[in-house]
Formats: sequence, structure tokens, C-alpha cells
Amino acid sequence: MARIVNEYRDFIDTEFMTMFAQQISDEGRHLYLRSRILRAFGGSMEGFQPIKEWVELFELPFVCAPKRMEWFQVRATSTLQVVELTSVYHHRGVHDSLPRNAKLMEGPYRAAAVTLQESFREIEDDELFHWSSAERMWAKYARSPEAMRNILDCAAEALRVATEARVRRVELAEKRAI
Repeated sequence: MARIVNEYRDFIDTEFMTMFAQQISDEGRHLYLRSRILRAFGGSMEGFQPIKEWVELFELPFVCAPKRMEWFQVRATSTLQVVELTSVYHHRGVHDSLPRNAKLMEGPYRAAAVTLQESFREIEDDELFHWSSAERMWAKYARSPEAMRNILDCAAEALRVATEARVRRVELAEKRAI
């Protein structure tokens, strides 16, 4: 998001700049929350390398949106919000599923599970706000078939790439390769 605001600020409706600034701040806080959990339980982000498919997903706004600069605002936001939607469901799944896992909610893992659950709930709330940026943008701009095509063009591509990234993450997790 910070890169989009920095590199493409002239193509972003100023009405949305405050929401994007809030999102940038939230993402920094999310990194802090996740890093704090890792450190508390003996882990770290040192040496972390994201899988190729996730890098492709986060680079997609810079691929899809600039193909039609006159529609940059709707194309970039549509791409980013598929990422937000993926994030909302991921965090909600962790938050909602942890209490049902007796092995994690009892014994030595309970503190980590509760901390993770609380942090993911907090992040989920932020992600829902980020999603609302797209809803507001769509309410303002999705007034013509061309605008709707541009929204769907990047959103559909982001959904495809997000699905590939999730599948790859599960494959690697099953092999204990991540």
C-alpha cells in the first residue's frame, strides 16, 4: 500500500488517501503484533523468505493496475482488496478455530494460542476496515459497465493468484517445508 501511495499518488483520489494512510499504519502494527508473538515463543522473522506465489500476489497491483492508467484507482484497489479478503478469512479462521483445538487450548500451548487468537482478532478488525475502502471506492466509481469491467479484471486475476498462493502454502505446510 505504501508503495502504491508513493509511486502512484497522482492517480489516487484524495478522498481515499486518509484511508490508505490508516491502512499503512495498520500494516506496520500487524507486523509488530506477529513479531511479538514469534519472539514470545522463541521464533523470529530473521531470514524469512516469502514463497514465490505470495510475492506474486503482493506485486500484482503493480502489474494489473497500470495496464489502464485511466482506471488505476479502481484496478489497484480491486486487486488489493482480494488480498484483504483473503486476510480476513485467514485471521477469522484462526480466531474461530483455535478454541476448538483442545490440544492447543490446554497445557503448555494455551498461552501462545490465546495470544495468537487475540492478535488475529485485532488484525481481522483492521482488515475489515481495509476492505471497506474498496466498498467505498466501488460505490463512488462503479457507475458504468467499463468501470465494472476494470474492477472485475484485476479482482479476478488477484483471486486466481491468491488461490494459487494459498494452495502452495498448504502444500508446503503439509510437507513441513515452511
